[in-house]
Amino acid sequence: MRLRGRRHWTERVTVRAVTEVTSGPHTGERTTSALHENIRASVQPASNAEAIRHGLTTDRPVFWARFAESPPKVGDQVVWRGRAYRVESVSEGEGIDTQVLMRLDGSAP
Repeated sequence: MRLRGRRHWTERVTVRAVTEVTSGPHTGERTTSALHENIRASVQPASNAEAIRHGLTTDRPVFWARFAESPPKVGDQVVWRGRAYRVESVSEGEGIDTQVLMRLDGSAP
């Protein structure tokens, strides 16, 4: 028997802080630094309705990721399966897991 609903996977992800360079010869470039490396997370696809509800287009894959570590900021990156995803939304609270809505960024990790 096949169960209905979404599947949850236990995956390994890296969460990176993204900083825009604002001065010097590299102005406009982005730099990243690791916030959490190789942490366990549950990752599941987000529906098109969820993406649209959050003001996103549906032209790139969108996923939910949940992990126990401290939250990133909107605009940071989650690297999962060798691809970089931009954090679009963050839900967190004291004593509960962090949940982020992430969309394929297109930039190399």
